[in-house]
Amino acid sequence: MRADHPPARDWSGLAGAAAAALLGAWMLREAAGFSDLAAVFPRTIAIVMIAAAGLLAVRILVWPSVRRAAEGGSARRRLALVAVAALWVGAIPLAGFLAASLAGFFAAMLVARFEVWTARRAAIDLAAGAALVVGFYLLFEAGLGVPLPRGWLG
Repeated sequence: MRADHPPARDWSGLAGAAAAALLGAWMLREAAGFSDLAAVFPRTIAIVMIAAAGLLAVRILVWPSVRRAAEGGSARRRLALVAVAALWVGAIPLAGFLAASLAGFFAAMLVARFEVWTARRAAIDLAAGAALVVGFYLLFEAGLGVPLPRGWLG
């Protein structure tokens, strides 16, 4: 692929990495006041955020990135994803976490997909999406004992 600009440091990416590391540090500080069991999830996410931010910062500083010309995007698609996310969150208390998350995840997949779906690709994507949503539901509800909204289904 031909670059439009010479290699340069991604300063906005570095700022994003610093912000993620600071957010992770804040999460660790806040989790210090939780019980040991309640702090497991926030601590894990915070540590992963800090580590990923550190790796990103190293990559940016060691290997300059090749800047490519900006590609056009679809404002309608971006707004549709925001609308799907808002409807998804709003549906959780009404339909319950599992039903709302299945519907929201599939709606986001439809809006975000660029390529034409073949029957095989749609089946694989829908099965993988359902497995992810149900897996996270079972992890939180059964594994971690986090009470999730049941809505009109439960």
